[in-house]
Amino acid sequence: MYVLFLVADEQTNAGERDYLLAFSHALKNKQGVECSVRKVLQQDFDRPVLDGDSASLPLDNMEYENIRPYVLGEMIDNIIDVRKAGNKVLVIGAGQSVIPQISELYHTFGSFSSVQFAVVSHMLEERDIAHLAGKKIEVFTKAQEVEADISHHFISNVPHTATAEGAEQNAVNMLKYSPHAGKLVDIFNGQSPYAIAVLNAGFKVNDVHIPYYEDEAYEHGMALGQSLPANTSLILVDGGPRNLTDRNDYKQLTHESFRNGFMEGAASLDGAGREFVHEAFEFGLPYNSVLGTMHFANAKNCVAYISNAEGYGTMDAVFRIVKLAPGRLIGMIPFSANEKDETGQRLENIEDYRKRGITKLVPGDCGFVRHLPPSKIQSDFEKPAYDAVSEILRTLDVPGFELKSPVQGTGRVTAPTQG
Repeated sequence: MYVLFLVADEQTNAGERDYLLAFSHALKNKQGVECSVRKVLQQDFDRPVLDGDSASLPLDNMEYENIRPYVLGEMIDNIIDVRKAGNKVLVIGAGQSVIPQISELYHTFGSFSSVQFAVVSHMLEERDIAHLAGKKIEVFTKAQEVEADISHHFISNVPHTATAEGAEQNAVNMLKYSPHAGKLVDIFNGQSPYAIAVLNAGFKVNDVHIPYYEDEAYEHGMALGQSLPANTSLILVDGGPRNLTDRNDYKQLTHESFRNGFMEGAASLDGAGREFVHEAFEFGLPYNSVLGTMHFANAKNCVAYISNAEGYGTMDAVFRIVKLAPGRLIGMIPFSANEKDETGQRLENIEDYRKRGITKLVPGDCGFVRHLPPSKIQSDFEKPAYDAVSEILRTLDVPGFELKSPVQGTGRVTAPTQG
């Protein structure tokens, strides 16, 4: 089988980049499977686009940068050549942003039984459904149900490479290379409590970008400051490259606003001084601060690990890495863009995470109102890790991912975790 991946430009979709890296690690050295990849380039940031020349699956971010760009004519010729050699072709779109290109290729090869198409995404918007409806494209998302004429498969987690070992290595690199390394060491090695907040940027709803606004960030920060013990330090982390869009294009200084709200909320309770660190996203950093801080979230004096409710890949990784502990708040904060999503899938995802063990946080008169997970539902923190990549590849009949023994109590069939 020949598997061709279309992937997002890493500049704008860090989560989708991780989809491909997860597939890459799972497919490495698999017999009977030949793989190739192309990147759909976008130039949304003030950074040169690197025209890579590699068609091989990348195993890290440096290799991802060197992926050859997607060109329609070249892809058509490539698929024709593979078919002539008698091979079955599977084209996988790794992420929501490449759905138009998958649809584009389907128009040429959709009628051929030897060419199969699939898309993996955390959700679908109306524009995506318009590209996919009525086509024989297998679609894998976190949506419980999709009311459209598409072949849809539910996955409880998106593909990702997050592991406890990887988080620990990112933590080591973070303390070595971060410009805030000295202050971070003081916080992590101290005895005082600290909280970690991953703030994701806004996102597009039907092609209109809705940022994470300063006023709601301030309100969320104040509620957090009022909800935690005295003398709690705050570590804010950018969720990814889209934070640059909110900051540069929409002039939203959300991290500063969140920090100011946090300090005011905390001062209203005890007036104690606090340490503050902002790990801002930058291209080319030798560490992933989101994963690194997940490792530090397991220290006994970490009292909170929260994210505003758009980082679905972040919360999937939390189940693998962050441990539940008495007095530790693990939560999601919905923001206005979630409610403007006409599909309702983002709000459904938030509720799904609540049922699986993540507390939903809503600002109240004095701190957060906590919508706790149902006590009778087993939290995913207590379950074996769910391997989305293996389930997707098994469903698509990729060699080497046949059925394994069911994992007791999950209701799903899984293979060993692939990175």
